[in-house]
Amino acid sequence: MNKVPPINVEDKELWLEINTFQCEYGRFSPEACEKLRKRAEQLSSAKKIDDKTYLTKSICCKGCKEWKKLSEEVYEKRRKYLEQLKAQSEKEAKEEKRKKKKNVKMIICSLCGKEKRLYAKGLCAACYDKVYRRDRKKKKKKK
Repeated sequence: MNKVPPINVEDKELWLEINTFQCEYGRFSPEACEKLRKRAEQLSSAKKIDDKTYLTKSICCKGCKEWKKLSEEVYEKRRKYLEQLKAQSEKEAKEEKRKKKKNVKMIICSLCGKEKRLYAKGLCAACYDKVYRRDRKKKKKKK
């Protein structure tokens, strides 16, 4: 069982959905369930001191057999949520990179007719270089 620590989420309902499971005795996180099972083990080995301490211990969790399956479901929910957060943050980072680039104006190049990034004079970089070379050759021939 690969344990995944609890996830901090602002929304209380979402936190409960991701970090807890419902058993017949209530809604618990896997960590709380583990503590309750340990208490039950300690109670069975200890003597009854008084009625108050006896009642605060959870006897019902001692014989629980579903805790592994329920805990694993919670860990899986946590893993999926972390993957979603990671994918979302990567997506946002890519969008920020696109916004930060300067002169990223897409045009349809007047020479090649393809949609490319604007370089200069309404042309893409490849077409501008071709035109520039042509103009330069013409100027050299005139001299």
